[in-house]
Amino acid sequence: MKRHIKIVLLVFFLFTFIGCMPRKAEVSLGEPIAAPEDVIKRVSGADNPKKTLKAVARIAVSASGKRYSVKVALLAKRPSFLKVTSIPVIGPPNLFLSVMGDSLKVFLPKKGEFYTGAATGKNIAVFFPINLKAEDVVSILFGIPPPVKGENITLRGDVEEGLYRIDVISQDKKAQSLWVDTSTGNLSRMEGFNDEGGILYRVKHEDHRQIGGIRVPGRITISGNEADGSSACIRYSDIRLSRNDGDTALFDLDIPPGIKPISIIEATENK
Repeated sequence: MKRHIKIVLLVFFLFTFIGCMPRKAEVSLGEPIAAPEDVIKRVSGADNPKKTLKAVARIAVSASGKRYSVKVALLAKRPSFLKVTSIPVIGPPNLFLSVMGDSLKVFLPKKGEFYTGAATGKNIAVFFPINLKAEDVVSILFGIPPPVKGENITLRGDVEEGLYRIDVISQDKKAQSLWVDTSTGNLSRMEGFNDEGGILYRVKHEDHRQIGGIRVPGRITISGNEADGSSACIRYSDIRLSRNDGDTALFDLDIPPGIKPISIIEATENK
């Protein structure tokens, strides 16, 4: 009898102990999970394509073993309008950069130099620490995925590490991967790939906040490919969104009187 009582007490203790043990946390993505097409539509801001982003940002750059930081005023409008003005601690701005579609203009007041050229990633990287084409840069600044162009685009969705991962396939090759937090609708991170399957960029979005009907990240970290080894961290200290439907004149730069424009290609070849 005493033996039976001991066994019962032992079983009771084991069940009580197991019941008190902490259980492994489970991530719930909600039921049912939306189709990849619907998720991408939401994170791409398809309903607000004409918003203009105005922000003050601190950009911390790491490249070629060196680190530096710069404060700038940003103006961005989709698909490919961008204006960057430096904000030095003392004195007037020493950099004005303008992108309007395929056109890039840069004015360096201290040097009295005005550059013009195509808005390619390589040309933009000469003055702004991000080696991506203008359309991609603007999308990243808004916290949305750069557009993938081409035919036969398909989407594949799956759950990974508590996030909803979407692979964008173009011409049977993976062009982009997105990780979305479906509990908030925020795009947490993304990767872009070249035709050979190598990494073009990695982006991490954090500290999202609701601005003008759009979820915008307060901190953006952009990394290049492994061979490049460079990265840029953008922290917004002030973000505003306005609706300027057709107003793109704000992004243009006029050539100052008495200054002869310099081709960016010529400038880089002479270095």
